[in-house]
Amino acid sequence: PPADTTMAYVGSVDAFGRRLPLRTAAMLLRVLREAGDPAAPGLHRLVTTWSEAFADRFRARWVPLDHQVEHQARTVLATAQHARELTI
Repeated sequence: PPADTTMAYVGSVDAFGRRLPLRTAAMLLRVLREAGDPAAPGLHRLVTTWSEAFADRFRARWVPLDHQVEHQARTVLATAQHARELTI
């Protein structure tokens, strides 16, 4: 990763890297179940394991309201600054 990588960047790459194969496997599982394929139970176990691992890794946590508002305000200001730089 780039030298100035943030934890948010690493977390988003980690989530994407886990979510994409999980979604693909879940869609395949749906097709296999509808077809009555004998591989469906094994794939179901894999999807369950991956889902649980994802939930453990990206567990929801409480963020105090003042931190949420501060983050949202900084995001809006950074977006406005970036948009301004693009138009100059």
